[in-house]
Amino acid sequence: EIQMSKKSELIQKARERLARAIRDHGTATVVNLEYALDDYSVHAAAVCDALRAIIKAFPNRMVYAVLEAEISALGCRARPEDFVAWIEDVGVFVIEVKSHSIRGIRSFQNGVPQVVYHGEVHADKDLIEQPKDFAYKLSGQLSRLFDDQESDAPALYFAGWLPNVSLADVTNEGHSVRQEVVWLSDMCDPDYFLAQLPAMKNLTRGTGADRNHLDRFAGIFGCTSGLRKERREAPTIPGTLGYQIDQRERQISILTREQERLAFNPLIVNGPKVVRGVVGSGKTIVLANAVAERYLRYMQLSE
Repeated sequence: EIQMSKKSELIQKARERLARAIRDHGTATVVNLEYALDDYSVHAAAVCDALRAIIKAFPNRMVYAVLEAEISALGCRARPEDFVAWIEDVGVFVIEVKSHSIRGIRSFQNGVPQVVYHGEVHADKDLIEQPKDFAYKLSGQLSRLFDDQESDAPALYFAGWLPNVSLADVTNEGHSVRQEVVWLSDMCDPDYFLAQLPAMKNLTRGTGADRNHLDRFAGIFGCTSGLRKERREAPTIPGTLGYQIDQRERQISILTREQERLAFNPLIVNGPKVVRGVVGSGKTIVLANAVAERYLRYMQLSE
């Protein structure tokens, strides 16, 4: 019981550290943040620590991260990644996080940990297999997108991250890791993170990430707004005022693809913007959804 209490306390502190880092940063946005803040698991705590480390490493850069990222155009052909982070003028990071300690690593193959999964040897997971696969699929999407725009794709990196395993832990076991794709607890230190960046493999060989192109990048993952979650409605009797109100709400809550793209654009709330459209095209509803989205994310950080 004492161990469970201590574990809950550690998880809560990880959640609080991430929320504080986002608030202090000022231009950091985490889409699907509820996946980390509403989950009291050891894995969620490890994800919080990893995200916080990236945000802290780039205090003067705009940061945009998507938890449980899915490539819309590929659907189930690209399994969701723990998170994808876009860093202004730096690039994009595809990250798979594992909460295992050194005891959760069964073996090392060519410097890559094979982590215990469900306690079965045949089910052990290669730490970088999934982020590597996702990153190459994302690279294809980025290349097509930016080739069409005749602009340079952002730099793209991938890694498997073990925030609860130190380099000393691995060394004491008589092993080494490929630090360009296998990240340990050392990478939670901002200075160490920045020192390792030049050694990482850039899949696209791009030159960075222009803020003006962020909306294109975000579009790859589609609309992931909390406002779009399915909600359960109380049954109402046809012909009553309550029924008519529900019908009207269902009509006005549906945004077109273009309205969604504008309302949930990661840049729309950063500085003044102009949204043009003819009468009745939905300018007001776009603004209302953008404000509501910003408010919901603020409320998540305040809880």
